[in-house]
Amino acid sequence: HVLEIDQQHQELLVRARVLRDSIDASRPWQELQVMLSALIGFTEMHFRTEEDLMLAHGYEGYLAHKTEHTDLLAQADLVQGELSAGAIGPCHMLSLFIAVWANQHIVDLDKKFFEFLETQRGSGAPR
Repeated sequence: HVLEIDQQHQELLVRARVLRDSIDASRPWQELQVMLSALIGFTEMHFRTEEDLMLAHGYEGYLAHKTEHTDLLAQADLVQGELSAGAIGPCHMLSLFIAVWANQHIVDLDKKFFEFLETQRGSGAPR
């Protein structure tokens, strides 16, 4: 519904797919860690973009959504730490990250925000 956010969602999925393919190809451990860090960094930037858009449009669910962003990033950091410590393997790490981000965030919270933006279309909301 919002071009910039849609493009960022696509980029996040592409980065996750590249990471998954790298795991499947048994790429070096250090390379996987760098890719995961980049994925988390891009996710942080994406969340800031969403939050700025929510504030600009007076979205009443902003605080709950921002809290979810904070929680998701904390979970991603936890998964990254577990991976670095050798407590979990790369496949488990990737499935956790994607499940948390894609299933919980895009499908649930982002959908609510985009439905709100649809009601704002007449008032100049971005497309």
